[in-house]
Amino acid sequence: MWSKTDGGREDAGAAPAAVVFTDMGLLNGVRSGTAGLRLVLPGRFAIQGEQETSAELVDLDRRAALFLFRFNLQLDLSPEHDELLALDIERHARDLFERNFHENHGQQPAGGGGAKVPRTADPAWSPVVSIKRIRLGTCGALSVVHRMAYEHGMEVVMGHLLIPLRSGLFEFRIVAAERGPTGVRESVIFGEEAAKAGVKTDEALDRVMKSFNSDDPRHDSRFPQHPLSVVRSLLQLLAAPGNIQVTEPALQLHAGEVRIPELGCAMTPPPRYLRTSDSNGTFLRFSRLAFAGGAVGSDGVQVLTISCFQADVTPEDPECMKKVTAQGASLLQGRSNGSASSQVETWMAPGPGGGIHLFFHTVFPSRTLGDPPKRAILRLFTHARGVVNVVLLEAATCLSREELLGDIEAVIQSWRVLEVAAAPPPPSPPPAEKKKKNWWQWSV
Repeated sequence: MWSKTDGGREDAGAAPAAVVFTDMGLLNGVRSGTAGLRLVLPGRFAIQGEQETSAELVDLDRRAALFLFRFNLQLDLSPEHDELLALDIERHARDLFERNFHENHGQQPAGGGGAKVPRTADPAWSPVVSIKRIRLGTCGALSVVHRMAYEHGMEVVMGHLLIPLRSGLFEFRIVAAERGPTGVRESVIFGEEAAKAGVKTDEALDRVMKSFNSDDPRHDSRFPQHPLSVVRSLLQLLAAPGNIQVTEPALQLHAGEVRIPELGCAMTPPPRYLRTSDSNGTFLRFSRLAFAGGAVGSDGVQVLTISCFQADVTPEDPECMKKVTAQGASLLQGRSNGSASSQVETWMAPGPGGGIHLFFHTVFPSRTLGDPPKRAILRLFTHARGVVNVVLLEAATCLSREELLGDIEAVIQSWRVLEVAAAPPPPSPPPAEKKKKNWWQWSV
């Protein structure tokens, strides 16, 4: 049962009011199946907000927040990339945990007297609780559970159910927090394990400390209100047979070379980058996702963009070089979402066959609370006279400059000109951006 509430308030004992679905709302899409899946959600849920591609509900029984999102990005779940997927989830979950910690405690200098540090300061501790592949009928999906906060007086757990669709990605995101004293589950289970082991020495106590696992799902029924139990319970409810029917199964997207006839070239994206559904002939995007969708950089979203523009550029023409360099800088600034660059690097190198290679690297600070700072690397290079190719890679700054440069270089090294191809037409921006003054100010 879904109910509409006023700011989340509901009179005790009152029957929830009927849901009012809007034509453009996401909940109407999941009810009808036009959102790529059809959802039947048993239980009592209050709607807190709804837009065309997102919705927020509250599970009235578990007191957890349930968010629904639909993104036009693609998630690679190829089994051969399992290790890389786990690595992506781990490092982005750590980054999210640390940013949340510092936002709650303020930016404190490392090593300061009495300064608090997050648990992730211990490299052996991970905020990731579980990563599981699941099946929704014949369709594959991914379940991820990780901690956002874990300290005295504060524990927040987040769960994701990620469902690849033909048009992109559908995400169910669950957030639950400890409302009472924290550490009760851990203390009870540790005490039981210590008693079972007959602990009498510090060494024996240390062995129990290292071996006991309070996160084991078999303990959830004993602590049903614990945030970890709540998140796993709701994930299991969502994935139960009959509750989600995928109406738009994802296409089988294979890794390997991608031919781009409109640009007269072919290239091979690095592992886990999949072409997005909003790509067109002269503007292609490839996404590499960790455990969520959303804006570039947020929650582990990396986006690789391929395009071109017409400009007869030679290193001997300084005025033309200045113009192309300015266009590259403007393109990067158009990705800033209004933030001023905190650092910018620009350098040039000779290209094959007398062509040019321009490099740009910049970092944009976060604009709003919760958003990570973003790193962007841009390469402009020529292969054919009159055409400048564009390769842009954007991600959170928890990914190093060197790693992103490696991915960019892999694209450039794989680049080849198609033998028979017409001259590429002037590129056009994505449909939603056609009213923009400058074509290079792309939008995610």
